[in-house]
Amino acid sequence: MRGVQFMFNSEEGAYWILFASEPIILAYDKIRKTTITAASSFTGILRIAYIPVEIASDTSTFSSTGLRRLIYHAGVYPTGGDVSWEFHSQTSGSTKGKSTNATTSSRHAIVHFSFGTRSMTDDSLRPKNQETGLLMLALPHHIQNLPKSMQLSQKRFDLTYSCIKGPLTPTVGSVWSLDEPLLDLAFDTPAPELDPGVRQTILDQVKQDISRVLPTNDENVYGYGKQVARLAQLVHIANELGTIQSQEAEYAGDRLVEKGKDLLFSYLENFLTSRVADFLLFDTNLGGLVSKNGIVDKSADFGNGR
Repeated sequence: MRGVQFMFNSEEGAYWILFASEPIILAYDKIRKTTITAASSFTGILRIAYIPVEIASDTSTFSSTGLRRLIYHAGVYPTGGDVSWEFHSQTSGSTKGKSTNATTSSRHAIVHFSFGTRSMTDDSLRPKNQETGLLMLALPHHIQNLPKSMQLSQKRFDLTYSCIKGPLTPTVGSVWSLDEPLLDLAFDTPAPELDPGVRQTILDQVKQDISRVLPTNDENVYGYGKQVARLAQLVHIANELGTIQSQEAEYAGDRLVEKGKDLLFSYLENFLTSRVADFLLFDTNLGGLVSKNGIVDKSADFGNGR
């Protein structure tokens, strides 16, 4: 087969379309029926798009608006990108740059993703054209902040793509500008009003859990860190719930906080003074912190030690 566009389908019913910047000769393995190879070496650009099954029975007519869009935009491909942002303040206008921090008076930030693109036909940098430019799929949280003018409707793009985050929306354009609200967040949200019985039940459970599954000095850095973080969360819960009038004073929130803080101090001190088996080192070759286990075995600590 010789050409620049090919349609493939697999045994499980998946369809794919392949675009090549130059004519290419492909050979199909008719015996095993599992591989397609190029007849000779190829220098150029190859792009492959997955075609959802809803048009599988109609691919011969190319009546799908989504398939026609994929073909139309196949020649423009991304090569990289730059990120910039600006903060809009209620009091001082906007601040633009790449390293500015938002202040408490800021309410919105506009984040610009500018994608560099090239053309498969002339390999030159492309202008940022909204109509014939870069076609990509946006996640649901992107679509909340992208202008409608960039989004393709179901009528203009009838293919449906989805992922674990939800439905994906086709967009056209090489600059994404996301307008994000900046909320006033503190370290904690206000503690809800709880029924005294519910609050006491939670504290009773914290009292039990605060002495369970505690770190051991021979544990790896990954497990040690998880158990210390778990203990810190229990102390945090007790601190949020506060002191409860109880027949047994040891159940009170403030007693649990003090006990938990003493435990945390002990475990953190052991870790930061290397009185644990898997302690931290600074490695001059890697230029950063590693664990004792990680420097010997890159798979140790689930890869987190190097």
